[in-house]
Amino acid sequence: MQLIIITLLLTFAIAAEEIPLQKIRLCPVGDPPPFRQVVHNGVRMELDPPRGTCPPSKVKVSGMMNQEKAPIEYLRLSMGCQTPDFYLPQSSNPINIEDVEGASWTKIHPHLSGNSLVLLWKSGTSWSDVGHLVIDAGQATHIDHAFFFTNVSALDVGLVVGNEKIILQPKKTVSRIFKQSTPCRIVFQQGDKKLKTCFESELSGSVGIHQRLIIYPTNSATSRNPLKVLTLGESHSSSGIISSNNNR
Repeated sequence: MQLIIITLLLTFAIAAEEIPLQKIRLCPVGDPPPFRQVVHNGVRMELDPPRGTCPPSKVKVSGMMNQEKAPIEYLRLSMGCQTPDFYLPQSSNPINIEDVEGASWTKIHPHLSGNSLVLLWKSGTSWSDVGHLVIDAGQATHIDHAFFFTNVSALDVGLVVGNEKIILQPKKTVSRIFKQSTPCRIVFQQGDKKLKTCFESELSGSVGIHQRLIIYPTNSATSRNPLKVLTLGESHSSSGIISSNNNR
């Protein structure tokens, strides 16, 4: 009898243990639609972008909370910017991302590490057709001078860094350490087989910071280049301290 009681107490204790939390942040990448405006009574007014040309301005995930476990109502999405971290009980189940009206926008599978950076992009002609790639955001946490190159386009791209040449396939990431200024060029081929450049710059790492270069498709009729590059600089203690597009 005593053994049964002890077993039950242990079972209740295990069940009462707190489920570990996973950390997630979102980052939509892409080209914003062309700026549109009208003049009304002599006043210029910006028009809202056509539906589907931008990701939802606000999204929500059921049960999401901040680090202090306070509920979060919604997240603001802005092209080329990371959202603040949000937290959910750790699980291998897919996460449903909804717009503010509660309609399902897309589903993601978080990284098993419990620390996910989710890159989102327009994979068709509208942001209702969303591609995504989940990256282990904790992988770079304490690597000084590190650069992570991630290709979310449908094309192979070439990285020319110093004297090294690398083929980066779709949905793949490679990393390099640059302790001194190193020339970098990112190229791709189109139907005419000619190499085109979508990024060219000198890269130099820093102590306490790792950087990401994300090659993404524009999927835009108005863009001169089908691929562009977003750079994100992240401190080891916080994320999203630098965000800038490098467009040719």
